[in-house]
Amino acid sequence: MKEKRINTCVNMEIKVSPTSKRLSLWHNFSWSVTGSSVYAGCQWGILVLLAKLTTSEMVGQFSLGLAITAPIIIFSQLHLRAVQATDAKYEYEFGHYIALRLMTTMLALILIACVVIWGGYSHFTALIILVLGIFKAFESMSDVLYGFIQKHERMDYIARSLVLHGISSIIVVGCVVLFTHNVLAGVVALATTRGLVLFTYDLYNVKVMLNDNLNDPTSTWGKCFNIKPTFRVRKLKALIQLTLPLAFVMTMISLKTNIPRLFIDDYCGARELGIYTALAYLVVVGNTIVSSIGQSCVPRMAKYYATGELNKYNSLLFRIVSLGAIIGCGGMLVAFFFGPSLLAAIYRPEYGQYPDLLVILFSAGALSYINSLLGYGLTATRNFKIFLLPYIIITAMAFTLSVLVIPSYGLKGAAWADLFLNLINLVMFIILLHKNTWRERAKSTAKDIV
Repeated sequence: MKEKRINTCVNMEIKVSPTSKRLSLWHNFSWSVTGSSVYAGCQWGILVLLAKLTTSEMVGQFSLGLAITAPIIIFSQLHLRAVQATDAKYEYEFGHYIALRLMTTMLALILIACVVIWGGYSHFTALIILVLGIFKAFESMSDVLYGFIQKHERMDYIARSLVLHGISSIIVVGCVVLFTHNVLAGVVALATTRGLVLFTYDLYNVKVMLNDNLNDPTSTWGKCFNIKPTFRVRKLKALIQLTLPLAFVMTMISLKTNIPRLFIDDYCGARELGIYTALAYLVVVGNTIVSSIGQSCVPRMAKYYATGELNKYNSLLFRIVSLGAIIGCGGMLVAFFFGPSLLAAIYRPEYGQYPDLLVILFSAGALSYINSLLGYGLTATRNFKIFLLPYIIITAMAFTLSVLVIPSYGLKGAAWADLFLNLINLVMFIILLHKNTWRERAKSTAKDIV
């Protein structure tokens, strides 16, 4: 009886109050780009501070910590945020997402600790990895709260959280590293700041959204959500089955990025890994902006696709992919004309000796921006299993290319491998999108005939 009441609640017509009313696509996009840009700039600023105030070896240890913790945390996330944002039919309660994220995050932290124990790392490096794992865990809990907010198209809340976290992090980490010149102290400060923002701001935002709607007699959706974890075995099992393909896909995306870095650390050393990461992060700044575009648009694309409005879906997807291509081309031009002076000014003169590497990385980045936005288009269809085979192939190729080119060609070999992998990824995504939309059009035509 209780399950029946909940299902009726989540499938009822949604009436929203002014507080919860979704923003326009343009306002969501503007807020998302602003928040993501500030956050990415601050994260990049932290890397710049580490490069200037510590050694290249310490930057390499920081990068190694991220390379180890990122795939584990990403798998534990099960890409729930995308599933929440595209859940246009309200199949699951917010409490289900919270419960699942808590369980998987705890398991991820245990796995990271096991990797540290069995990995044979130095005491200093092991501590960096563990603290980065805690930082990523806090980030993961904020992510599931962002999914709830994104689903209701209020990217302004997320943007303010990102700005607060970004600015507070760079101030606190900058002060700590300035006085200690120690990357471990900086990482502890980073994790502490992330945790404070989660518990004092992100949770507060979601509670405000829920409470405002619970107290508003014109609103019904607030009554269907609870910030407390909801541990219903049947629902959690179904949610895991739905998201598991995405978990493997997102982990393989992370491995595609981090496998070459592990080989660089092994064959070239921590100093070269630090340099490669610093240059690659310039591309990540652009990718953060591109991701904000996709996150702003994916709920709208999901609604268009779910209601059979394929022309609107294709039009919106084309526009955001075009914008991603423009951003990528702009980055390539900046890298080509201003690479050496830019690297020397931002980091240190030793980084300015790699202008060719920067151009290759930005060329690969331009393709990755397009791939990312095409990926959001595929995610909006909620056909999550479609990602699995392409990323199995790409991850296997990433490992194979790392084995073949990094020992002989070093950093440039890693960059050229990344460029080639992104090109293969682009071809596969175009084929998948064509097949998916063609199949959906065929279904719609068959229904019309009937």
